[in-house]
Amino acid sequence: MQGAHGAARLARAILAHVREAGGCTIDPRGNGNPATGYLVALPAADGCAASTSWDGNGAGILPLVASWIERIAPRVLTDPDLFVGAWIDAGKLYLDVSQWIAGATDALRAGRERDQIAIWDVTAATAILTGGTGATAHAA
Repeated sequence: MQGAHGAARLARAILAHVREAGGCTIDPRGNGNPATGYLVALPAADGCAASTSWDGNGAGILPLVASWIERIAPRVLTDPDLFVGAWIDAGKLYLDVSQWIAGATDALRAGRERDQIAIWDVTAATAILTGGTGATAHAA
């Protein structure tokens, strides 16, 4: 992913996955997604989370998603354990930067410390509730 064109390309890919499957995890470096372990969102206060209204196809929000990707790119492109996540809930598109963590105990601890509603179990392809509120920092 390089510059505005790379951010727009990644934003289009994210929105296509969300339209098709309701959510996704994407490696912005193009190295593939993890097959095991857990994904835990980074703290919203770090600017690593965003949300915006979902119109059913995402066409109207492409520039917002691309702009968010440009903001988080310096961080996610330099850390091989960071991924971009997106999902729909209650008419909103949620975006986050998620950290891959190998073990369940460490992932659950991180999820609770970061006030996450849930973490993602990659192997089981399911969410594990953590008891957090999942507060997000700002709109995309």
